[in-house]
Amino acid sequence: MVSIVRIVRFVWFITFVIYFVVVFLCYFQWPPQEALGVIFNSAGEVTYAVDKSAFFYAVNAFMVAYNLIFILLHATAEKIPAQFLALSNKDFWTADKNKAAYLKHMISNWIRSLVSMLNLVFILWLVMVTYANLDQYDMRKPLSNFSFLAPLLFGTIVLWTGFALFRLKYKTILIKDNNIN
Repeated sequence: MVSIVRIVRFVWFITFVIYFVVVFLCYFQWPPQEALGVIFNSAGEVTYAVDKSAFFYAVNAFMVAYNLIFILLHATAEKIPAQFLALSNKDFWTADKNKAAYLKHMISNWIRSLVSMLNLVFILWLVMVTYANLDQYDMRKPLSNFSFLAPLLFGTIVLWTGFALFRLKYKTILIKDNNIN
C-alpha cells in the first residue's frame, strides 16, 4: 500500500511541476500584445480578451488554490473516522481497523489521483489557449475551438468517480470471497 501512495504522490507532484513548466513556456509563446484571447466565436475571432499578465497570475492562483484545497481534503480524509464516511457498505469497512485504514488510503489516493487528472486537463486547456492566440492557428478547424475540453473535464470526473465506486465494491467482494478479515 505504501508503494501505491508513493506512486500517486509522485504522479501528482510531476503534474504540478509540468503545469508550471508549461505555464512559463506558454507565457513566452503568447503574442507580445497585452491582450490574450480566451473566448472565440465560430469564425475564430476573439470575443473576449484578458490582459496577458492578469491571465498569467489568475491561472497560477487558480491552480495553486485548487491544489491546496484538494491537499487539505486529502489530509482531512485520512483523519476522518471510518464511521463518519457515507458508504453503502459501511458496516463491512468499519468492522476491522485494517479495513478502515485501507479504506482511508483508497479514498486519499483517489483524491490525489483525481487532482492529477484535473491538472492534466488544465495543462491541456492552457496549451490550447496558447495555440489559439498564435497567428498561424486556425480556430475554424474541428476540435480547435476548445469544444472538447468541457466534455473531457466532465468525463474525467465521472470516470474517476465511477472507478472509485467500482473499486470500493470490488474490494468488498474480493475481501469477502477470500475470507480476509
